[in-house]
Amino acid sequence: MHKTFNVLIISISIFLFFSCSDNSTGSDNDQNNNSAGTVTDIDGNTYKTVKIGDQWWMAENLKVSHYRNGDAISFPTDSLGWASNTSGAYGFYDNDNGNANSYGNLYNWYAVNNVKNIAPEGWHIATDEDWKQLEMALGMNQAEADNIEWRGLIAPKLRETGNDHWSLGLDSDNESGFTALPGGIRLQENKDLFLTWFAFFWTSSSENNTPIYRQISYITDGVKRFYEIPQSGMSVRCVKD
Repeated sequence: MHKTFNVLIISISIFLFFSCSDNSTGSDNDQNNNSAGTVTDIDGNTYKTVKIGDQWWMAENLKVSHYRNGDAISFPTDSLGWASNTSGAYGFYDNDNGNANSYGNLYNWYAVNNVKNIAPEGWHIATDEDWKQLEMALGMNQAEADNIEWRGLIAPKLRETGNDHWSLGLDSDNESGFTALPGGIRLQENKDLFLTWFAFFWTSSSENNTPIYRQISYITDGVKRFYEIPQSGMSVRCVKD
């Protein structure tokens, strides 16, 4: 539980401080010679994709509601149902389908790590190493990528431009084409926080049985690498196999 407090304390402190004070076509904003394409999940949702370095990434947050084999992912809407789920679950921020349409679904890590797989065929949930490879392609060095907490200065290259989804903050150019969206986080007790302020992305990796995630803020240029309990709900991005 102290890991959840870590997320909350750091994020709330930043929030309060600033509040109070494979198809391919050429990409327009690409120093990495990116290409664009699409991928479709089992539900028929089609996602934009982008090549960054040697990897193909989804350029949108996952919205799928079924595992690859067609089984439905659990959709608990009450606190007990979410907190007690250890087999895989997803939800909408504030249980509002409109938020899911804009920012994608929030998945607990049990869904991310489920052998039935929530990624489209030929793709997988981004691992910690996938994220490191992405981060180094955009300018981090190996030592920075391996660090815990906030690292590097590449967030502007990852964030969607403008303020359609992000709250007012630092400039972004989305140079990578990744188009990070601030989908917020769902806590174990089914409380949703930080929509439009922070992007939280699960990796499929863990260390000492604790899942690893990434966080992107609207007011810092670093990307956070840290640990969180598996009951929390976060956005998901996939990488081509």
